[in-house]
Amino acid sequence: MRLGPKFLTHVTKGEHYIISTSDERYGNLSLRYYDYYKDGLLDGVSVNFYLSGKIKGYGVYDKGRLTGELYEWYENGMIKCYNNGKQLILFDEEGYMYRKAERK
Repeated sequence: MRLGPKFLTHVTKGEHYIISTSDERYGNLSLRYYDYYKDGLLDGVSVNFYLSGKIKGYGVYDKGRLTGELYEWYENGMIKCYNNGKQLILFDEEGYMYRKAERK
């Protein structure tokens, strides 16, 4: 079941741009994800959820590019992935790191 996007038009200091949100729900109506967009590009928080309602992933975007840290979790609540743009760390379901990569 899809319930987005929702559009708002925003004007600031003569600049005109479109702000929208998008969300999607599972069959039981629990939230699958929500995103914020500006002029059609991811801009702001993006959050994904498991069917159970537990958070699956979180990231912050600016003009379609990841600008902050990206986190992903297993449904059991343990961290799955951490990415800050320069470093990617992957964990198993018990929380043990099994891969680390760095961008130079």
